[in-house]
Amino acid sequence: MGGEQLVRQTDVRHILIKPTEVLDEVEAEALAGELKQRIEAGEDFGDLARQYSDDIGSAAEGGELGWTNPGQMVPEFEAAMAGTSEGAISEPVRSEFGWHILEVEARRDKDFSSEMQRNQVAGYIREQKYQEELEAWLRKIREEAFVDIK
Repeated sequence: MGGEQLVRQTDVRHILIKPTEVLDEVEAEALAGELKQRIEAGEDFGDLARQYSDDIGSAAEGGELGWTNPGQMVPEFEAAMAGTSEGAISEPVRSEFGWHILEVEARRDKDFSSEMQRNQVAGYIREQKYQEELEAWLRKIREEAFVDIK
């Protein structure tokens, strides 16, 4: 089962601006651009995320999404994340959710080989238990079956 299974992870945070009936598409994009400029001028990303981000799950955490794996985010987000240097802020990017600005905080290669081995072993154990339970259930059904031979 050996061999390293390295996955490139990105520690990222974002601010999401969703277009609404009150804030149209153009205004949402403009606000995202303005927030990017404010961050680059020295304002705190986390404070602006708490104040402006429409991502309920991460806004209270200052936009923190934590360590993400490839394929975990929507394609537009992934592309913006890949094209942004560590410590940099992305240009506003549109996804199905709205306008994002991202800050890539760090990148790392994580070895998932031990997790993969654990998952394989756990899967094998689950399969064994399932087979044992199935056989026990079938035995019980057969024992309870009434056959009347005439």
